Amino acid sequence: MKKSHFIAVFLLLALAFSCNTNKNLINSSDKKTHAIDSAKVDSMNKVLAIYTDSINNLIDVDIEKFITKLDSNEYKIDEHILFSKSLLSEVYKENNFKQLWLSEKNRSDAIIAFEKSYEHGLRPKDYHLTKLENFNNNYSQLSIHNRAKLDVLLTHAIILYSYHLVKGKVHPITMSYSWNFIEHELPEDARDMVYKALEDENLNEALYSLEPQDKEYHLLKKSLEKNRLLLENTIIETVKIDSVLHNGDRNDGIVNLRKKLIILGYHNKGDTINTDSLSLEIYDDKLYYSLKHFQKEHGLNPDGVIGNNTIKAVNTPIEDYQKKIICNLERRRWLKYPTD
Repeated sequence: MKKSHFIAVFLLLALAFSCNTNKNLINSSDKKTHAIDSAKVDSMNKVLAIYTDSINNLIDVDIEKFITKLDSNEYKIDEHILFSKSLLSEVYKENNFKQLWLSEKNRSDAIIAFEKSYEHGLRPKDYHLTKLENFNNNYSQLSIHNRAKLDVLLTHAIILYSYHLVKGKVHPITMSYSWNFIEHELPEDARDMVYKALEDENLNEALYSLEPQDKEYHLLKKSLEKNRLLLENTIIETVKIDSVLHNGDRNDGIVNLRKKLIILGYHNKGDTINTDSLSLEIYDDKLYYSLKHFQKEHGLNPDGVIGNNTIKAVNTPIEDYQKKIICNLERRRWLKYPTD
């Protein structure tokens, strides 16, 4: 091998060795840096855990103060009256006054359930909704005192809501001294169900299991929702018919009667498509059977005759029907019905 070639090969080998050495040094340095960074992260996590535990302990102390006030006949947190005083105390005492609502998912699920309580004919504001939403939306900025307050208000709200789902808002005995039906009762393990639901973060399933499960209750809920959407989105004209009408009669008031029954879900809108205005004034067979269905469901004689009572029922404001549905949902919660 020529001397020049030997020198060139030697330089290439030396360069390769130098690169590998530098690479090893860099890797070694990276490992040391990574080890130092990991140690810092571990140390910071430990400090954060200690800080978090300290904060939580202070919140727990504040919760105990709230509950102690309840034991000394203080029934309010701010402007919010607490109805389930004794049960609320028991729940926290059994849990050593520790927070129940550390989980963001549980807090959100509970608040959404309260927002949708109108689906059962209940009032969201009964469950401190505005205060809870405001606290939860600003949770990271809340003081220790307000976090404790949020926890207690949430617990009170979930107890009250659960009770309303099972037994209703009004005790039937206050409506009639002769009330002697079998009442729908809270499950014996209701409290454990709530604890378990919070632990497993499946609060929605637990709340659903508390409401009546029979077909009638769910049909009432559907009717309530249908009417709510009608109130929000529909302008309903008054039906004006001054004379008694039978199948085959003609009257200009039939047009609005047809529209009203379509809106209320008793008549098929497709039956009016491509139909001239004069034909819409005729009390035809399809409208006749739709009206009989309406009469039957509203406690009228389903004879298909358009008279004063039928027109009065057709023109009853949807708000009035809503009130009746809400009353029936409440009555249903009073009773222990079979669920099969």
